[in-house]
Amino acid sequence: MAQNKPVHVGWKRVAWPELRIQRLESSRERLPSSMEDLRSDIRNHAYTLLKKYNLLYQDEAGRNNEVLLQMLQRPMEPDTARPTIRILALWSPSNDVAFRKLAEEMVEWVANWTGNVSQPIDVEITTLENVQTIYYGAVNDLALSKAWDSTRKSIRTLLESLQNTRGSLTCLGLLKYGVNPDIDANLPTVYISMDHHSDESGWHYVATCVKELLNKQGWQHVQVHIEHNLNMCYAFRLLPIVDNKADRIEAGIMNNKQITSEYRSEVHIGDDIGAACYPKVANKDDLERDPGIGTLGCFVQIKSTNHNYWRTFILTNYHVVRPAFDGFKLKVKGTKSVPAAPDEDSDLWYVDVNGYSPSNRHNLKCQAHGMESPSRTKHNFTITMIEDTITGLDEQATYWENMFQSTNNQQDHRTALRYRSRIRALRAEMRRKKAFFDEGKQAVGKIFLCSGFPRQSNKRRMDWALVSLSDSRPWSNSLPNEEAWPAINKPYRTYDKPIKDPLNSMEEMGDLGHVYKFGTVTRGTIGDIIGEEQDVKLIDDEHLGVNARNTSAELIIKPGFPGKFCSHGDSGSAVFDSDGGIVGLFFSGHKIEGSFDQGFGYATPIELVFQDIIEFSEHAITDIRIAQP
Repeated sequence: MAQNKPVHVGWKRVAWPELRIQRLESSRERLPSSMEDLRSDIRNHAYTLLKKYNLLYQDEAGRNNEVLLQMLQRPMEPDTARPTIRILALWSPSNDVAFRKLAEEMVEWVANWTGNVSQPIDVEITTLENVQTIYYGAVNDLALSKAWDSTRKSIRTLLESLQNTRGSLTCLGLLKYGVNPDIDANLPTVYISMDHHSDESGWHYVATCVKELLNKQGWQHVQVHIEHNLNMCYAFRLLPIVDNKADRIEAGIMNNKQITSEYRSEVHIGDDIGAACYPKVANKDDLERDPGIGTLGCFVQIKSTNHNYWRTFILTNYHVVRPAFDGFKLKVKGTKSVPAAPDEDSDLWYVDVNGYSPSNRHNLKCQAHGMESPSRTKHNFTITMIEDTITGLDEQATYWENMFQSTNNQQDHRTALRYRSRIRALRAEMRRKKAFFDEGKQAVGKIFLCSGFPRQSNKRRMDWALVSLSDSRPWSNSLPNEEAWPAINKPYRTYDKPIKDPLNSMEEMGDLGHVYKFGTVTRGTIGDIIGEEQDVKLIDDEHLGVNARNTSAELIIKPGFPGKFCSHGDSGSAVFDSDGGIVGLFFSGHKIEGSFDQGFGYATPIELVFQDIIEFSEHAITDIRIAQP
């Protein structure tokens, strides 16, 4: 074996010198020229080995296995790019040994024939499923659905009994899963995702154990899939650390970070909301970043033992307000910054464990920062975009002015004047938007109550926060008008109508039909609830340790049609039905590796949120409702 390092057997793949976390993505970096020179030799030898081990196949179009030479990197981490020979083949338990032997011979050949290549070359032979687009959906099988709750419990118990998966589960679901675009043609599959502590090399044994459990209860037709997947945190918008302006602008526009309309005093459902501070980056004392954004879900009103009248608050997620507490910080991950674990003696650690309320705020060392809407995250991006646009227009205006000087063409003169007029308008817009923040008009309120991480109700994760609304900010609980929605399945009975107290429950999805949300990033989106719950563990509270972390059972909302239901920044969105009655509070989601869409969402039934708010206040809050004018 080259360099005395064995190949590593993973989930339907074999790799050398290590099993890198799936899925890798193509890098912008070019292959070493010395490797390009060997492209034909590498491919020819790969096909020789595929034939030798009976792994050569032809698809319906008569094409042989793909042999790919690529620079592959971890997502968002360009400095991890490596030259890689990736060979695709059809995997089955019976050819597992053939995969390993082919990889061993390919590694030996690479070691002997590519000594002049400037970088070490990775080798991987993998099943097509690991690189193809995945299509998934509801199982639509009543017998499976009825038995899923008990089966899920048995599988989770099994996973906790195995050393390689103990404590690492992030999602356990039952789905139609496969590479066929006709979702119903794919087999029902127990979908299991693990955090990065779980060693992929042991997953075949894990899958065998799970399959034996399924077979014993007559589920022989149900498959098993395992992957690394950390779920998604929808509150924090990942921000570039390196100053790559082109990528920043592309990502910002894609995530609706530019506010093109005028800033307004009145706050609405779906507005962005964020902490009034700039978090530090761990181990970089001189570096600060935007605090990220979440979504203003809606406005609620409460009565309490001290105030027997309705007071108005903003309802959003705990994730959204975390950056406001002392101890929140970021860490560098590739070219991005992501939330880091707070110090154990920090205010944030305390609130993560215990939540935050008027009765325990004296335990904090520092006062929590206020909340803002518009957020400084969107404000900073908006000002940057205006400045860049002005710079571009100024260059064009100068060009046409110079042309007019040399040609005396009046059309050139009019073009230059048009650009100068646009520049004046943009500068005036920028002055107004800067003044809005300079005068403190973005301040929207102070954190009043929030759940922290460990709370559950009826096995659902509690992830909520109440923000007291500043007297200077008028508010509206009206749902958006027709223009906010895609072309099909619009909630026409909700246009410009105030969101209502619950009329239906997410727990009774058969009576619900489509559900809707209005997030600050994806705006108006449509979803459908899948009947099979998933066991979920988020990575956000990993720092609290095993004893403080819980697996919750969550309802899944998949996109109502191809596209997105949710994205980063949508955390805190109110989920409502076609009559405008609130049914849930969206808090996070999950994207299956390589899937055809942008993933599905998790939302907590609103009746459980309201009940938990009252219980967390130790019944100091006596009543809660959707806010009325």
